[in-house]
Amino acid sequence: MIGQAAQQERPAPILSVRDLRVEIPIAGSWRPAVDGVDFDLAQGEALAVVGESGCGKTLLGRALLALTPEGARLSGSLKWRGRELLGAEDREWRRVRGREVALVFQEPAAALDPVR
Repeated sequence: MIGQAAQQERPAPILSVRDLRVEIPIAGSWRPAVDGVDFDLAQGEALAVVGESGCGKTLLGRALLALTPEGARLSGSLKWRGRELLGAEDREWRRVRGREVALVFQEPAAALDPVR
């Protein structure tokens, strides 16, 4: 019909994040460092995480690979290609990390420098 936009089906997400939370123990209580993040990412899409220094961008990236600081509490849902990974065993994470999903830190040249 004229004036009506064609409905485009969005491809199924390869990464689906729902209510992702990372809490850190500070002075005897849990403090939210990442609080309720939701997004879907389809094959071929890119996602930019933008924010002020210290707002949790790096911690969010690390949480997507379950590489949070020791003692941190991670909750929500993290589905990679339909598999729920939050709560997965280390063996499952080892199959995914580096082979299917990776993290490039803010200063990739420093992070990838084998002499450092």
